Amino acid sequence: MLRDAEDALVIERVDQVFSMAMHYPSLGDYVTDNRVVDPAVLQRVSFPRVSPEQLQDSVDRLIALAST
Repeated sequence: MLRDAEDALVIERVDQVFSMAMHYPSLGDYVTDNRVVDPAVLQRVSFPRVSPEQLQDSVDRLIALAST
């Protein structure tokens, strides 16, 4: 879940990076860095749609890998 922006930067350009405070029950609090991409890139890329169960499975696998 989204918490807050880590900084109060105004997004002004492509390639700008901004940070967001996040929380996920099984991970706790963390910060994610996000890069602004050119909208033309998003038109060429398709993102897979996954169910909440598939997303949870992916997160669980990442946590397991990180703790080994």
